[in-house]
Amino acid sequence: MPLAKRQWMMRLTLALWLLATFGSPSVGWGQPKYGGTLVMVHTDPDLMNPVATPGWLQFQRMSFNGLIDYDAQGNIVPSVATSWEISEDGLTYTFQLRQDVKWHDVKALTAGDVQFTYEKILDPQIASRFNLNFQAVQDVQAPSPSTVVITLKQPDPVFLAHLWAGIIPRHIWEKEDFAKSQYNVRPVGSGPWKLKEWVRGDHMIFEANPDYFQGRPYLDRIIVKVIPDATVAFAALEKGDVDYFPFTGVIGGPPYQLVNRLKQSKHLEVKVFDVVSTQRLFFRNDKPPFHNLKVRQAVAHAINKQFIVEKLLFGYGQTTPSEGHRGGGGDSGVGQLYPGHPQYPRCRWGLYDLQPADCAGSEH
Repeated sequence: MPLAKRQWMMRLTLALWLLATFGSPSVGWGQPKYGGTLVMVHTDPDLMNPVATPGWLQFQRMSFNGLIDYDAQGNIVPSVATSWEISEDGLTYTFQLRQDVKWHDVKALTAGDVQFTYEKILDPQIASRFNLNFQAVQDVQAPSPSTVVITLKQPDPVFLAHLWAGIIPRHIWEKEDFAKSQYNVRPVGSGPWKLKEWVRGDHMIFEANPDYFQGRPYLDRIIVKVIPDATVAFAALEKGDVDYFPFTGVIGGPPYQLVNRLKQSKHLEVKVFDVVSTQRLFFRNDKPPFHNLKVRQAVAHAINKQFIVEKLLFGYGQTTPSEGHRGGGGDSGVGQLYPGHPQYPRCRWGLYDLQPADCAGSEH
């Protein structure tokens, strides 16, 4: 049973004002110019293989493309696919592909690559994180080099939204062992950035792809430095050794106590974005003492979540009374009690209260 606390955690985007390529109108920058190097802090990704990786998908998107993409407003837009049609019964998706997309080894990306990628996503031996998103797929065909036809077992209203998953080159991967291949760390993709060097635990160097089908990136290269200690990373940022520190740059996120100090810097731009992240406490309900509902409820009352937000996160967060499914009853310690529930608000297990009101009858 989770004791959940929903937070809108702070995401920091910190960029040196000296980098015109990442300037914004609010600070008086004009049109972007080609050239320059961005140095950023981030932990190592596990793999550079969008089908097999369990995480760090932002790195995969630097070097790989999907059939679709998203614009700045979150709308689905074309990427490798120029257009698509969905049958009236919602079971057949037909995609037309761009014919100017090249892999980093200059071979053409074709419908056969898309078919191969989706078949590997569905292969249980690969254990792709996208497998669940493709469970409705019955068949993938490539009737021509520029046409992909996907047939579903049943309609899936969000299927199209999942097709941003990166496509991999068949001519590279069809004879490779996904668990051991060198191409997991030396990727051949179609994206705007080519990975030129990767020293694990130290750095990665990406160079702009001059033949990228959506246009060459403005920057010449991106250097990713691995600095596990957040305090050291922020010191490098203040000194000018690092230009960019994303929210995911170090394990645990940025040190919130430094944010106000960084905001005072004349050389840094600090942007705060709302992102959904949750800190959870899980119990073993099958073992004492947490098999006892009242013990779980007592722990829920004893944790002062507002104190955590104010003192440990320096105000960059919010609490939530529940993360539970709203479709049924049942206890969750913080649990299934939501506005409109018969026991809400008289009994709100998620609130800090060392002497909670009597909630008899709320045990399920």
